[in-house]
Amino acid sequence: MEELYLEAANYLNCENLDFEKSYFICDACSSLLGSEDFETKGRDLLIRSIDASSTFHIGVKPMLNDLIECAGLYPYLGDVDNEISALRKEYHKSRYIEDVYLHSSQQQISEILEQSKSVVLSAPTSYGKTLLIHELVSSHRYRNIIIIQPTLALLDETRKSLSKYKDYKLIVSTRQEANHEGGNIFLFTAERVLEFNDFPSIDFFAIDEFYKLSITRDDDRAIVLNQAFYKLLQLTKNYYLLGPVVTDLEDEFKSNLNFEWVKTDFATVAVNEHYVGEYRKNEEDKKKMDLYNLLVGLDEPTLIYCSSPDKTKELASDFIKFLLNQALSYPSEQNSHVVEWCRINIHDSWSFNDFLLQSIGVHHGEMPRHLGSTLVDLFNNGDIQFLFCTATLIEGVNTSAKNVILYHRKKGPKKIDFFDFKNIAGRAGRMRKHFVGNVYKMEKEPDQLSFNVDVPIISQKNAPDDILMYMNQADLTQDSKNQIKKYDEVDLGLMTLVKQNSGMPIDGQISLVEAILANEESLRGLLCWTGYPKYEQLATVIDLAWTHLLRNTDTKGRVWSSKQLTFYTNLYFQSKSLGAFIARLINKGNSPEDAISIALSTIRTWFQFKLPKLLITVSSLQEYVFKENSGNYNYYATQIEHGFLPPNLSELIEYNIPTSLAKKFEGFISEDDSIEAIISKIKNVDWGRLGLIPYEELLLKRLIE
Repeated sequence: MEELYLEAANYLNCENLDFEKSYFICDACSSLLGSEDFETKGRDLLIRSIDASSTFHIGVKPMLNDLIECAGLYPYLGDVDNEISALRKEYHKSRYIEDVYLHSSQQQISEILEQSKSVVLSAPTSYGKTLLIHELVSSHRYRNIIIIQPTLALLDETRKSLSKYKDYKLIVSTRQEANHEGGNIFLFTAERVLEFNDFPSIDFFAIDEFYKLSITRDDDRAIVLNQAFYKLLQLTKNYYLLGPVVTDLEDEFKSNLNFEWVKTDFATVAVNEHYVGEYRKNEEDKKKMDLYNLLVGLDEPTLIYCSSPDKTKELASDFIKFLLNQALSYPSEQNSHVVEWCRINIHDSWSFNDFLLQSIGVHHGEMPRHLGSTLVDLFNNGDIQFLFCTATLIEGVNTSAKNVILYHRKKGPKKIDFFDFKNIAGRAGRMRKHFVGNVYKMEKEPDQLSFNVDVPIISQKNAPDDILMYMNQADLTQDSKNQIKKYDEVDLGLMTLVKQNSGMPIDGQISLVEAILANEESLRGLLCWTGYPKYEQLATVIDLAWTHLLRNTDTKGRVWSSKQLTFYTNLYFQSKSLGAFIARLINKGNSPEDAISIALSTIRTWFQFKLPKLLITVSSLQEYVFKENSGNYNYYATQIEHGFLPPNLSELIEYNIPTSLAKKFEGFISEDDSIEAIISKIKNVDWGRLGLIPYEELLLKRLIE
């Protein structure tokens, strides 16, 4: 059978196929599809045949259509000429989404979900797993839905695609209130699920990339995701967990929860894997030249996977130099409106500007959210041809990439595993856009290992204390009770507070309180402050948080010590804007490029995420120690987190509005306005009075659509 596949696939390279070869390929597809062991190969060959269908002899076109139906690839099925086929095609047409057809495996899962059964699905990247969420939403079967996704980039993509369902209120921040009159869709990270305490009656939840529940892969957010999963299971027993290439689930997970476990290899695109070569450490220059020569030979949109933000910039910068040396150019004036904004609000000489004007982009987690979203749009629209990216884009965000290049074999400092590799490779090709994708491997792919997902909040095997302490006593096994019995000796009031500080390490909080108590008098003046701290007070709080509350797995961005974080925080507070922060960093001796990298990274990693949570946690713990004489850091933490905007106005960041643009509407907004009221007021403001540039107008038009 393997020989049959290879022979037929080889014929597909011909420019024009005669009847005999065309028939042979179709017959090979039929034979492979009819074999249980080779069905996946048969579907792969058929997808390649669809891609090359213009070269087929016209006499076999009806046979090709029959094979598409036989394989269950109804989204690719053309007009049918008999009543039975027409009925089958109609059966796979979405009942709720216009002009959408489900493939046969999607239809199977959809029917299970429609029976109010839960599903855990492992399927290839091209399967179309998130389409089933859209199918459920559009059916209006459930009134209140929670969707957890691992990255803000993925949540942003989901928000945009679900915004057409006007019967639901989309809730994307913990400041928003649920609509108690109609339906709600909560688009949250795991952290926000834990922080939100006013859920209405929840009917259904979905967890995308559910494999991140496993603690065996050293994911720094696995503990929080487990806690969120546990919280959601208290709210509803109807759920859909989705992810790629999971081998199996641990027995305890299967036996303790009621769901349908579906593992399928059903793919809707075929992928060519090209091995470019392996390179020694001293061959980096050769590796780059091979990459750049490969890129200029590719005509379709291409993702280049890199290990870190710095590597995306380094490779893109050197690619620009390569193009100049080769007298090559990929000019893209369509991106000039974005470049204009960057020059005004970030820096005139930022290398990112040069990249965009040559149809090159860099995408990573340090980018401002609106720029990250804009880059994906530009790439999908063809205005960027080469996108150097990190795992932030690889994990779930759909793009129009025809080609993916694995340049590095690391994700940050860690080596990627086979699971990461399949996730990266799965970005090549796109259903109904590129039938066949290409993966170019410039590193040896990791060894293929089975990956069984264990969920410690369910199995309680090897579960950290932070997970077990989050659970109800009645749900704990005797071994788990014994494991956490040591906390019975801790003051009940402190343990109650520690549990309330969701996502923060339990032992770290306890040790932090012990550290304060051991130096209570000397720390009193340094910790008991409200409003704005003096430099020494800020340094003390951050040092305590750094020492006691950061886990070994926590990402720290470009900050290496508590002193450095204190310095950047104070400088940011003096600056009050991204542009001013960058200018001050330059004045402190950093190059413009380094200053930009430091500013973007520190704002995204620390100021908008980690630091406010750390400040509020330390605030609550010093309040426990000092009681009525304590301080309160909440106002300061809120100022940092929201970029010195009123908290309600800062919610516009969730909708890809930069802080600098949101500030222009500060005079039109009341402090008690909801985000819906703010968007309505923005719609009615005379934008001509605000001196907006084209990119800002584009972002606002997308906001009010």
